[in-house]
This record gives sequence, structure tokens and C-alpha cells, in this order.
Amino acid sequence: MYRNKLLAFILAITLAQASFGQMLNNSPYTRYGLGEVMSTSTAPFSGFGGLSTPIANFKFVNVSNPATYSSLARYNPIFDVAVYGKLSTLKTENESVKNSTFVLRNFTLALPIGKKWGAAFGLMPYSTTGYNITDYQVLDGDSIANNYIGDGSINRAFIGTGCNMINQGDTLKLSVGVNASYLFGTLERERNVVFSNSTFYNTKVQEKNALRGMSFDGGIHFYQKISTDLSWQFGATYSFGSDLKTSQDFYAYTYKYQLGVVEDEKDTIDFYDNVQGLTTLPTGFSAGVAVNYKKWMFGGQYEYKNWHQFKEVVNAIDLTEQPLKQSNKFTLGFEYKPSAAYGDKNKSIFKKSIYRIGFHYGNTPIEIDSTQLTNFGMNLGISVPLISSRSLSMMNIGIGIGKMGTTDNNLIQENYFKIFFGFSMGPSNYDKWFRKRKYD
Repeated sequence: MYRNKLLAFILAITLAQASFGQMLNNSPYTRYGLGEVMSTSTAPFSGFGGLSTPIANFKFVNVSNPATYSSLARYNPIFDVAVYGKLSTLKTENESVKNSTFVLRNFTLALPIGKKWGAAFGLMPYSTTGYNITDYQVLDGDSIANNYIGDGSINRAFIGTGCNMINQGDTLKLSVGVNASYLFGTLERERNVVFSNSTFYNTKVQEKNALRGMSFDGGIHFYQKISTDLSWQFGATYSFGSDLKTSQDFYAYTYKYQLGVVEDEKDTIDFYDNVQGLTTLPTGFSAGVAVNYKKWMFGGQYEYKNWHQFKEVVNAIDLTEQPLKQSNKFTLGFEYKPSAAYGDKNKSIFKKSIYRIGFHYGNTPIEIDSTQLTNFGMNLGISVPLISSRSLSMMNIGIGIGKMGTTDNNLIQENYFKIFFGFSMGPSNYDKWFRKRKYD
């Protein structure tokens, strides 16, 4: 157990260092809204394509549905840490460019507090922004470069709890739960207009938005065992809309280039610090069903968010750059577990591992030139037990390939490869938590 704790600690420190000093995303579509909104699914569910709402598994932390916290095994807390990487190719009809990012995905600790009650808390990203786009045009014979740059992230620190309203052992369970999240972070945006004629003054606009505020989501989970080999689960969640307090710094000025690279500022067009506003987040829901039959599990899930509600208002002025659309996502997932019995010492590591495959398709909230962008892909995953620890600890790996957007109508298509890598760490059989001992 101490070796596992040391491994998790070293991994966490290494990943935290790797996450600083680099752009957390590299997609032109993160220019809209708050950037790429990250799923709350932890690494074990990445192989499902994000299918998680209907699944309660005592070996893993399911942040997507807080009602599942009550399903944790008694005396067995789970610590989950993971990283996330993305390799992408951005394509137009005429050219392409490759990008890569690598960031910390989550720190999460789930605690079984009683027979009917569990809790979890942790830290994970809510959204990431990273883009550098240049659009060229010719006006009256002069070439003009319009450059758009953005960077930053919104983080989520959360605490949640779930409890069983009905608990009939392994036969029937009904649970409810809630997550309370504190969102905080900074987004920086910059717009440049640069003339090829060196006698003209260029223009630059810089914005820095610091956001903070609370958000809440609730969940319900139902489990029923029909026979020895057959059971099914249902889960649903609802995300409440919220307003994040926004503090904006703004600076707009004109300049020329000295020696072609150094800015020589001329006039300040506008300037202000710490102007207050609100950023409105949308409501949304998800619902799904999973069926367990012997060593197999398969399920489906639907997610919806009303991003049309998203607004950025500063100093009573609506600064939303482009209205967003309602988004939805359909997910199908399959799992195979060769060894159904936990703790069977006669099975090989390959038979004790859990294998997953998932597919997803949906409309993103981004619409450009009357074209709403779609995102679809396939995922594979595996959870490998750390046998030497004699615990519930597992190494989780998930990969995904997919496509977002299109090259039609002069748009950009993003082909991506994603990888999730992490550990779900639990105490050994000799180191249970919250157990009252007869002898000290």
C-alpha cells in the first residue's frame, strides 16, 4: 500500500509540473464560449466514450453522477488521479497542421462513510482555451492580417455526497446525490489588426477575464437484480444553470513595429481594470441505461445542454462574441470482464482486467455560417488490477479517435487522438478505513 501511495504521489507531482507553462488546448474552436468544456468522466469511463451516468461500480469514482457515491464498498475509499493528452490535426481544404497538449485530468477522493452514504471531493478542469488564428484579407490593395489569440482555463473544485433512499442489498437500490462545485480561472484573449504597409498604425485589443462562482448538479441512480446473471441500472443527472462573477481588464491601443518585431505604442484607445460582470452557464441533463449480463455490460446515454443560455455580460454590456446553440451527445458503450469474481487468486492479470469500447456522436454548441459542428468518435479502454497491492487498486487506460467539424464552407476540421492514463487507488485488505477495530 505504501508503494502505491508513493507511486500516486510521484505521478501527481510530475503531472502538476507538466501542466504549468504550456497551452492547455490548441483548437481554433476554443475561441467560442469558455473554450472546450471537459467531461467529468474519470479515466475508467473514457473507454466507454464517456458513458457514465447509469453506472455505479464500487471500484471507481463516478463524478458524473453523484448518486453513485453511495455504492462505494464499505471501508474502501478510492483515490483517482489521471492525465489527459490530445494529438490533433487541423485541416482545411488546402493545408493542415499538427498540435499536441498534455494536462492533468483530475485529483479525486471518494469516501464510503456508512452503509448507505458516500462522499467525494476533488479538482478537475471545467474548460480549456488555446488558439492562435490568423485570417488574411486584401483591402484597397493592402494586405491585412487579423490575428486572434486565446489562452487559459476554468477549474472545478467540487465536493459531493450520495445516499441510498432504498437499499435491499444486492437486489434493489435507489440513490440520490448532489455535487457542489466552485469554478475559478482566467481566460485571456487578444485581437490584432496588422497592416503590411508599415506607415499604417496597427491595432491590438487585450482582454483578461477572471471568473469565479458556484454551480450545482444532482443525480439519481437505480439498480435492480433480475436474476443471478442479469441486472440493470438507470441513472439521470441535472445541471443547474449558474452565474459566475466576472472581473475584466481591458486594453486597446495602436502601435507600429520597430525593426519589424518590437511594438512602438502610439495611442491608447480604451483602458480599464477590474470591471465587474456575469458569465451565465447553461442548464443541462443526461440519462442512461446499462444492462449487466454475466461477464458483459452494455449501455447507452443521452446528454443535452442548452448553451443558447450562455452569455458574457460586463459593465451591463453583452459581450458574447457569438451565440451558441443547444448541444447533444449520444453514447453507446460495452464492457467485458473475463473474471466476474473479485479477489480470485487463480486468475491471470489478463482475466482480471476489464475491457471497454464506446462510440459517441453529437452536435456541438458551435455554429458557423449556418453549419452546426458535429463531433463523433470511438474509444477503447482497459482497467488492469494492481495485483501486488491486494486491494481494489487499478491502472486505467483509455484512448479515443474522432473528428470534430468539417472542411466544407471553408471551415476547419479537427481530427484527434486522445489518451487517458491514471490510477484508481484503494487500501489493501489489511488497511481498511473507518473500521472499528477490536484490538489496537
